[in-house]
Amino acid sequence: PPAHPLLTALLWVGGLTDYTVELVWPDSLPDPATVEVRTYPTAWGWFGWTIDHVMPLSAIEDNRYLYHHDDTLTIDYAYNSRVKAQTEMIAVFAPEGTPVPTVRLVGDSLGCWESLTFTVEWGLDPSLPDYQAHEAHVAIPSEPSFDPSGKRATFTCLYSPVSRYGTDSRFTVITDRERHLGATVLLRELAEQPILVPEAGLFFTPASRPMTAKEYLAEQERSGKKSLRRRVAEHEEVTDWQTLLDRVRLWRCPDGTAVTPFPQAPAPAVLFDLPDKRWQTMYELAVEQLRGPHMWGHLASEVFRVSAAMEMVGLKEEANRIYDYFLASPGVAPDGDYTDGDGSLEWAKQMVHGMCYAHEGSHFSTGGILYSMMLRYLLHGDSDYIRAHLPRIKQAADWIIRMRRDYMKDEMADRESLHVKGLMPPAFLGDYALPCSDWRWYYNDNASQFQGLNALSLVLRGLGDPDADYYAAETASFAADITAAAEREALYAPVRRGSDGLSRSFLPRMAYCGGLLLYGGEGNVPQFDRGINDLFQGALPLSDPFGPIPPDARCMRGTVDAMEESGLRLNLSNLERTAHPTATEEDRLAEERLAEASAAARRSAQPPKQEELWFYNTFANLPKIAHNGNLYLRQDDIPSFLRFFLHHAVMMVGTNGKLWEHAHGDVFVECENPDNGTAGWFVEQLRLMLLSEEREGLWIARATPRAWLEEGKTVAVTDAPTLYGPVSYALRSHVDSGAIEAEITRGGDAALPAILLRLRHPSGKRIRSVEANGVTVELAPDGETIRIPSPPAHLTLTARYGE
Repeated sequence: PPAHPLLTALLWVGGLTDYTVELVWPDSLPDPATVEVRTYPTAWGWFGWTIDHVMPLSAIEDNRYLYHHDDTLTIDYAYNSRVKAQTEMIAVFAPEGTPVPTVRLVGDSLGCWESLTFTVEWGLDPSLPDYQAHEAHVAIPSEPSFDPSGKRATFTCLYSPVSRYGTDSRFTVITDRERHLGATVLLRELAEQPILVPEAGLFFTPASRPMTAKEYLAEQERSGKKSLRRRVAEHEEVTDWQTLLDRVRLWRCPDGTAVTPFPQAPAPAVLFDLPDKRWQTMYELAVEQLRGPHMWGHLASEVFRVSAAMEMVGLKEEANRIYDYFLASPGVAPDGDYTDGDGSLEWAKQMVHGMCYAHEGSHFSTGGILYSMMLRYLLHGDSDYIRAHLPRIKQAADWIIRMRRDYMKDEMADRESLHVKGLMPPAFLGDYALPCSDWRWYYNDNASQFQGLNALSLVLRGLGDPDADYYAAETASFAADITAAAEREALYAPVRRGSDGLSRSFLPRMAYCGGLLLYGGEGNVPQFDRGINDLFQGALPLSDPFGPIPPDARCMRGTVDAMEESGLRLNLSNLERTAHPTATEEDRLAEERLAEASAAARRSAQPPKQEELWFYNTFANLPKIAHNGNLYLRQDDIPSFLRFFLHHAVMMVGTNGKLWEHAHGDVFVECENPDNGTAGWFVEQLRLMLLSEEREGLWIARATPRAWLEEGKTVAVTDAPTLYGPVSYALRSHVDSGAIEAEITRGGDAALPAILLRLRHPSGKRIRSVEANGVTVELAPDGETIRIPSPPAHLTLTARYGE
């Protein structure tokens, strides 16, 4: 232990291995023998399992004490490997009364500073606020020189062009501090080219490229740059099962790979009648797969999406077995900085030193299990089941509330000023082993805990429970805390440039990570395939149904865009070869060409055309944790939803129709170890394609492929439970004679504000008129969505199309 108390410390994001610590004393120098400098070498950063190391005093120069890091030190990394010891924290200990020095960190990886002059323009969108303030990170800016127009300012800034992620130089413009509006840019990116952030109404341009935002936009248009969403929207929709199997997967498989019919499955309780029978059979087999055995049924974070899918398709008894297991939990604190486990739905049987590798303690989600259980009432109206377990359910909810409210309350007088105030304590996530444990504020953990609390508050309101107001207030408070943290995180995370040349806000998957993704060169964390679940999970669950953040929030659209574009630039076999952030565009293109050439050498069948590879590329090799499709659907980007969901689905299926846990893109054989998590994801996504609930009402056929409404085809759903009661419907296409018919039946007495029926004509034609059985209908501007306010229990209508 240190001989003296903590005097001061320096904390940052981004591990450093080569550095010198300088203590610069203000007046008199203390006895160097009484000063102790400690570093905390780790492969994981300051949230991780670590040791402390006393740094030797190297020299005294004037009023500076210098301590050099031993760059030969190594440390356990993961999976029996070692790496150079790196750190994100320096602490100085000294006797009481010692003056506080300035702590400086110097090293080659921080680079030599240069000067950059640039201009910031605002007011691009009159509805957005103007410049309010600016801040810098590892940079020293001048005071702004304002243009007479009052809409531009010029800065000169000292910055490092080569420092690694996390310790890189950044510049933030704040337009509304209270609402966390503005944008942060990487100065090394700005030195190379302008940065336009439309959602913030801000344009940054270096002095070497003087131009306005309007001129930059015109330049991008002339160059033909397009966003991924726009490219997908302009591409022909490809949803046929066999075609997708050919173009996404079979061309990677060995010669002679056979495609045989799937086996038949028992008819599920909720029937989907789909024109493409391969998709229908996959659904029926996935429902059967949900019956078990459950590969990871004892892991709450793995199984709650499975049990939620069970509720969607009427597998109540199967879901009960999952709930029974967790309801019987004695209440154990999982792997995280929790004060207790009293009331939790966790088992955490193999905790050692308050940590866990195998299994329940590190794959926990009391809130996720609560959310799934509440669907029993919300989808099926089963109040008896909920009432029978209500005391234990409330204990679990109270544990969530207590954990987020009590964290650090006795250790910090100014706890309310924390960025993560009101979030669940930092915790463990995923398949690591010591010494790789790291406790962080994961947003997806907070998302599932919030979903459980939110769903419970709605159920209690429906049951007339006297505690309904209390849990509703706690839910609202939790939502406010999560939203504030996420919005602030998105403000200070560097914006991400899209393929259209425009930059957007980005929300990383956890707080205090400097806006980094955890794969490749940014975070370099070996959690499951080097952290690539950042590309298909991340913070996206915050905008799932019953989540705290609306899907159209400014940061969420940019986040899913950045994840998708990053994923498409990566090949699963090329993850370890991502270019360094300071690599040139030519270097990055060379990496991509090399990856494609390497993949082409293994192809046995005819691949898609070179210019089509991006469209058929997939990157989520664990789609059971993917939420990209959920965001696309809720943002009403149907082409992107279909592409993500269906293209990844054909990567997961075996010849027997069972679904693997991980993608099997280079073989098509029988799946011998099916994973219920993937089956749950598939059932959920297909159900949301056909039926989904939003505040504005019940969506019917929101995202069906256009090919499914070709002449003579039918799309039908029978006895599907929804938040608005059981629903059946049938869509029958007579497009050759200019019509599509719809028949919709709804049971129960739940209040339904509107039905939103989308008829995606196979050639994209717009509806000319609607004939309905005595009900009012409204045709949306998109020409294919029909809104029926206050719909009757049964209705039929016909959409007419003109030339």
